[in-house]
Amino acid sequence: MVWCKNMGFFKDFENEIKIFFVLVALIIVAGWFGALSTVSFFRAMQEPEQSGAQQPSETQEEGVIPPEEQKQEEQEPQPSVPVYANESLGVSFEYPAGWFVYDTVAWEEDNAIAPCQTAGIIENTVIVSSKNLGRCVGVTEFKSWPGDMLISFAQTEWRDFPFVLEGENPGLVEVGGVAAAKYPYLENSSANRKQAVRLYVNNAGRGYIIEFTQADAQGNYDPVFDEILASLQWR
Repeated sequence: MVWCKNMGFFKDFENEIKIFFVLVALIIVAGWFGALSTVSFFRAMQEPEQSGAQQPSETQEEGVIPPEEQKQEEQEPQPSVPVYANESLGVSFEYPAGWFVYDTVAWEEDNAIAPCQTAGIIENTVIVSSKNLGRCVGVTEFKSWPGDMLISFAQTEWRDFPFVLEGENPGLVEVGGVAAAKYPYLENSSANRKQAVRLYVNNAGRGYIIEFTQADAQGNYDPVFDEILASLQWR
């Protein structure tokens, strides 16, 4: 009887051991699956962050240039603006790219190669033109000068400046920081010449004339001439 009782005890003990190992195995398996789930979760959290670093921000406004691209654009060289300087004339100014400038030197070089038939002169004068005027550019009379703009000077200042034209009231402006009398030639102007805007300037003991063409007889002209005048400096 004692042996039978002992056998029953051992069976119960053996069953408890089996249950213990089963529980341990279940705990290990559960822990393994939990670890895998945790790793997968963190990987899923990191992937959007990494992909988001390569893609534009959703909150970034359309048309806004990123700082890196702005810096690159700022470093790109800008096209240079042509500058004409003439010590004898006493001025320097910027003019549009693709335009042409004619002065005494260009005139003399043309004549030295092939003497021109025209008796025109370009002394103490510079002509700015949007078109190539060809060879032998000259000014026979002020009312027939070629090109789009003319700058010339006399060796003495204009008398009674700025009221140099009788019966016509000038508009007073500044050219290179110096006062100038501005006269647009209109339909009722007394001068018999091509339609243009004329400016009289006194500077460094000289009297300057600056003229540029108008689009009509109402005083309207291309704003490019204002840009040229804004860049003009006295030398």
